[in-house]
Amino acid sequence: MRWRITIAVMAVLTIAGALYFGTQPKKGTVEWHKKEYLRARKELETGVPAWVLKKGVPGIMRTFYERRFTRQLDFHRTALIDSGYLKQSVFVVSNSSPLSVWRTAAHDLLVVVPKEVWNFSWIQQTNMNTNTLMVVVPRDWFEKIGDAIRKADVPEAPREWSDKIGVAIRKADVPETK
Repeated sequence: MRWRITIAVMAVLTIAGALYFGTQPKKGTVEWHKKEYLRARKELETGVPAWVLKKGVPGIMRTFYERRFTRQLDFHRTALIDSGYLKQSVFVVSNSSPLSVWRTAAHDLLVVVPKEVWNFSWIQQTNMNTNTLMVVVPRDWFEKIGDAIRKADVPEAPREWSDKIGVAIRKADVPETK
């Protein structure tokens, strides 16, 4: 009687193990890169292991871990861009600093964009001496985030303002009539 129970338990454990390992994303797939990207991002945010911060451990060890996490993050981000899950673009900002444009756009998007999209979004100023923003976001949300950045950079002038200066402001996409 006991050997039947033992065989049944072994069969259940074998099936459960096969299901667990069979449902894991395969290395190189989009799902695997997404999982590894999130893991590398978490490691970069939480920092280096505690033992590296102890007195007497050379500072080069901290740099090694930070650089390793950054390389892993870049590798998986590039793989997600190549697979088409993420889209990368550069936006030229003309009316304000790139950082203030991004803050305004992010404020407008904060309640609209789900947390998962923010987890895979990467936005930064390309160089401190330029007026460009490098944007990497999921392809499905690229247009919405791009429109928010454009709107934050060049907001529509209020009607009262255009009346005060005496010049009618027309939309850029409307052809001019003669």
